Amino acid sequence: MPRKSRISTKSTKTASIDLKSLKNFLLGSNEKLKQTLLNKLEGVKLDLRDQIDSKSSALGNRMDKLEEKIEKTEANLKRDINDLNESIIQKFIEIHGKTHKGLDENLDGHEGRLKKLETTLN
Repeated sequence: MPRKSRISTKSTKTASIDLKSLKNFLLGSNEKLKQTLLNKLEGVKLDLRDQIDSKSSALGNRMDKLEEKIEKTEANLKRDINDLNESIIQKFIEIHGKTHKGLDENLDGHEGRLKKLETTLN
């Protein structure tokens, strides 16, 4: 015969509970609690996976935008460098042309003086 235990309730009544039944009840409750906790943990795990996927997608989008900006910046820099090279070449041609023109004028002046000297000497 199973042992009986007396449990005092909030009222002044006493209850007699079979210890084997109590053990089975607690084990069953423990199993239900364990299953409930496992279900909640699975839910948290899935929620965290969703958050990670969402943040990783957002990060991927940001990286794509940054790559686009980098490509545009590179293109702008290449264009600016080409424009600067063209400007330098134009400036060089302009300066060279002025120098060449100045040399021609100097040569003309020297030729004129040489002719004067030749006529004076002759």
